[in-house]
Order: sequence, then structure tokens, then C-alpha cells
Amino acid sequence: MVFFTQMMAVAEIKNYNKYQKEKYRWTFGNDQEMARYMPEESDNYDPTIKGLVAAPEGWHTGPDAQSTSYAPQEITNGGVRLSISDLQENKDHLMPAQYLEQIIKEMEKNFNRDIPAGMATESLSHNKVKLKGDRATVAVKIIILGYPAISNITVYPVGNQQMRFIEFFIEDDTDLIQRYQGIANKMIEEQYVIDHAHKK
Repeated sequence: MVFFTQMMAVAEIKNYNKYQKEKYRWTFGNDQEMARYMPEESDNYDPTIKGLVAAPEGWHTGPDAQSTSYAPQEITNGGVRLSISDLQENKDHLMPAQYLEQIIKEMEKNFNRDIPAGMATESLSHNKVKLKGDRATVAVKIIILGYPAISNITVYPVGNQQMRFIEFFIEDDTDLIQRYQGIANKMIEEQYVIDHAHKK
């Protein structure tokens, strides 16, 4: 299972030397740094070729591990990011809510394991998993590098044995949420329509 929440950059720190340093730096407030999590810019990258939603005007996009990431061009500190996973196998035939609960459990387990000093997630809480049709959603509140953030996660099935995982990560800032939450919601809805059109 693949996780695209901002904090899961920690899981890749072990392999940090495999990547060019300048491509995978992420700052969040002041000058503290974390590996990864600014979308790698690619002038020729077109997510629609992979059956994904196009980047909104003023956003850039690029491949990131087993996902495609989108971020506003004007936000340069990694504080706003939407990630859409490649289709994930659902070998255990879990319902969306079960699949999401499993993700949360694994997130909680990994937050407190092998985390370098200064990069720990200081708190983790989440509301109840909500269902809307065949979609399961949850909002996870965290403190990362001393700054509050929210990870909104959406999971839904595509076909019989695959799941789509979408995460909208944003700094817990009223102005940022007002500016970008609606755009992210629209992108998620558009991706859902695309995936269901492909199912037919």
C-alpha cells in the first residue's frame, strides 16, 4: 500500500541518498527542511495521459514515486499539495472504509518509527471515516516540524480489485484553506468522474 501524506516523506529518508538533494527538499516554515515533497517540475509532464485530471491554471505537476502530485506555483514551501496515486491493488477485497482505516493504522505505526530528530510528527488525530457513495474520506490533523497541517484523504474503488488514493495536504491556515480547498475538491470530483467513466 502506498502513502502520499506529507509526513510519509520520512519513509523515504532511509533511501535519501538515491535522490538528487536539490530535487527533494521541502521547507515548512522558517528554514527547517525535510526530504522530498515538492512536486518534481516537468515541462513535458501531462497527467491526462495517465488518465488523471489536468493541473488547474497556476498549478504545476509532476511524477512522485507511485503518484502524481500537484501544487500551486505560488506556494513554494510545500504547504499545499494534492497527490493522486496510481491505481492500488486491493487484494483483500476491502471496502473503501476498511481500506482507509488500514491506511490510518499503518500511518500511526510509521509515525513513531525510525524518525530522525527534528522531523517527528508531534501529534496525530483524525475524525471518523465518512462515506459518500463508494468513497471514504478522512481528515488527519498533524503537527509536522512544529507546524499544524491537515491531510484530507479520499479512497474509492476503480474496477473490482483496485483503489484510487487521493490526498490533499495543506497547512492548517485559514487563508490557505479558503484559497485552495475548493480547487482541491473540484480536482477530486473530476478525477472521480474520469475513473468511473473508465469503468464503464
